[in-house]
Amino acid sequence: MFKLARYAGKFDYAYEYTCFCAIDPARREEYARAVHALLKPGGVLFGCFYNHGREGGPPFDVTKGEVKRIFAPLFTIKKLAVTPHSVERRKGAELWAEFVRR
Repeated sequence: MFKLARYAGKFDYAYEYTCFCAIDPARREEYARAVHALLKPGGVLFGCFYNHGREGGPPFDVTKGEVKRIFAPLFTIKKLAVTPHSVERRKGAELWAEFVRR
């Protein structure tokens, strides 16, 4: 369990980078609920998800479909696409996300 309750509803924005891919995939829904709880209604989650396509981890692979399945019930997905702004070794393997808390 993520112990962040004292920060519930305190943030306008959150930035996800390398947390989601490091978490055991079985706990990813719990992580999404924790981020949702931290944000104020209408708050925005910006993120860069690592879609490397390899087995095992960490970092564990993150697919576009999985991100949608986990975050769509809690957030309005404004953008989720491969970013052109990755470092060279991650080009084509990072998904830029902009999600608005419902």
